[in-house]
Amino acid sequence: MFYRDIRLEKLETEFRNEYSSAQTSSIRVYSPIVPYQVQLSIARNNTSDSLTVVEYHIAVCSKPVPLWGNAVLASLFSPDRRCESIVTTNSSVDLLREPWTDYEISVIACYGAFDSDDPVNVSLPILKKDPEPLSGLAWVEAQRLLVWEYESPLSSGFSISICPARNDPTVLCSNIEAGPLDRQYHIDSSLGTEGGFVVVAYPFISYEGSTYRGSKSEISVNLPDASGNQ
Repeated sequence: MFYRDIRLEKLETEFRNEYSSAQTSSIRVYSPIVPYQVQLSIARNNTSDSLTVVEYHIAVCSKPVPLWGNAVLASLFSPDRRCESIVTTNSSVDLLREPWTDYEISVIACYGAFDSDDPVNVSLPILKKDPEPLSGLAWVEAQRLLVWEYESPLSSGFSISICPARNDPTVLCSNIEAGPLDRQYHIDSSLGTEGGFVVVAYPFISYEGSTYRGSKSEISVNLPDASGNQ
């Protein structure tokens, strides 16, 4: 549902926009204090008539923005646009919005069964947020697999750095990007991992030329030598 409690993580920069219709209503949208909360204020521009608003019909439509660089995957797995309807007599409505989601809001002021204004429309700025951290980062020795878990759909992929455990300046770290659907990565011996290595991994979101990084997860892996000793 569009209305739900969201854990407050970051303060958001205040924004204020005003949109006016050709008739009698305008919308002010602002988020002055609470992260993820938006207040929708509806005002009458013209008070020369005697009509009284009976109710406001509000449509809130949302669709997650595509975060996957692969256009085919994005088209296959992108959630559908969804809309919710609100009918209220209040001129101020509090909404909670999801990060990385495009919102379009339409408001119609109704004065009776057959008398209403044209819709007033507003689009909200995208709420940008760092991705959630991944979990369960582990090494499966039998298959030489690095595995992890990630529950959130908000990710463009995973950045993985594999560095030798020994302090050898002649062996460089290997930097790899896994896809948003990947939950494992095969590490072969060509990456200079003899004796052990350190893995640092985090999810990231790429959007309009900017990269947003989640918290890093790290593990150290000790590999057996030729005699089977670690």
